[in-house]
Amino acid sequence: AYMPKNLRRLNAENSLAPLCRKRFGSLTAKVHNAFRWVKENREFLFRHGRFQFVDAAGRQPHFDRFKGSISDRPGHEQTIELLSALFPTLTELAGTRGFIFTEPYFTTATRRGIATEAGYDAYFLLTPSSDAIPKRIIDDITSADVMLNEVTSIISTTLGKRDTSGVPMVIELLMEVGYRFDAEPPPTLTASLLGGLFEASGSILAEPTPLGSSRPAPGALLATLVFTMLEKQDEEATMRLLLPAYEACSSLDFCVETYFKAASALEEIQMFPHRRRTPFIGPQCLQRIGELLLGKLTAAKNDKSLNAVASVWGLVPAWQNITKNDDAKNWFSEQVRDDLHFAVRVVRGFATRRNSDGEVEYSFTDDLDPTLYDSIALSQAVQKHLREAQLSDDERHLLQTVSDGFKKGGTGGQPAES
Repeated sequence: AYMPKNLRRLNAENSLAPLCRKRFGSLTAKVHNAFRWVKENREFLFRHGRFQFVDAAGRQPHFDRFKGSISDRPGHEQTIELLSALFPTLTELAGTRGFIFTEPYFTTATRRGIATEAGYDAYFLLTPSSDAIPKRIIDDITSADVMLNEVTSIISTTLGKRDTSGVPMVIELLMEVGYRFDAEPPPTLTASLLGGLFEASGSILAEPTPLGSSRPAPGALLATLVFTMLEKQDEEATMRLLLPAYEACSSLDFCVETYFKAASALEEIQMFPHRRRTPFIGPQCLQRIGELLLGKLTAAKNDKSLNAVASVWGLVPAWQNITKNDDAKNWFSEQVRDDLHFAVRVVRGFATRRNSDGEVEYSFTDDLDPTLYDSIALSQAVQKHLREAQLSDDERHLLQTVSDGFKKGGTGGQPAES
């Protein structure tokens, strides 16, 4: 049977799911219409442009117009089935119920299938997309014999760079590596890969969160990737891989986040239980990285850099969980008292902010965990800044609201999760 040129190429280059290939024998040249539609509707297929924030109901009329344009042609139902197999996101719109074949997206991404943006651009635009991380790079960084300097070099080539939509390129790199480790079985996690991710964590966390995009923040992607990789290891491998990477890591922010999320998963820290994930390290490993983290916290406290940690709401409970004493609580109170910039930053985490008719309003009720925060000391520190500090109107409004909340007491005011 005749197979159009594009179909022959896609089939030969492994861009089609295995079971889809069995359908090609009965396809005719009419499939050209489908491929022309696919080529002309990149924004629709990958939810860019005007389709970025449109749900299935909003996308349905666009797909229905295409279905209507081929409905009088023989074999049109088979064409729709094939498109649904190639692009699983069309299954709901096509009403095919996915009965032809649907593979996990991470499998499609690993082989750069046509349902991925990189695969689509390579096959339909006849050139690799400038937005795509080359497949060989992902092969190299996830290989069993990759060296640490190779990992850090690969990561560094993406830092500070943006794709054509302005999204940091490191996001694409982390997502592609994540697809490999979503597979079963995943690649062998190497000390080089894990160590390289921890070594680059500070730079990755400094990358901006893409505005107007559905992509997650680089730091959130990094954490998810690292925790997913560790979750697939046994206890011995986790200790062997994680401890050297954690000890060598210069990003206190990422070390704090790793400990906080690990302790939360093991239910040693009870904040934000609705966000708790599956444990990715065991209690013994948590104790070991806790010892390492305490050393990092002590050094940062001594050189006066500890108050620069971005996630204070992870730092304080992590520190308290390690020491089981009031060191973290006392340090926090002292910083709020002595450092106006720090005080304003953390108080914003206590308060709820909303806009009302163009006016910014704050609200706060004192329901802070007494094992972590000294409400009396914090109230006194806020009142000190109100009396003595040079404050903007917004800062004064914020601090006054929090001061009033401390005086009233009440319920409902734990810090917001960062």
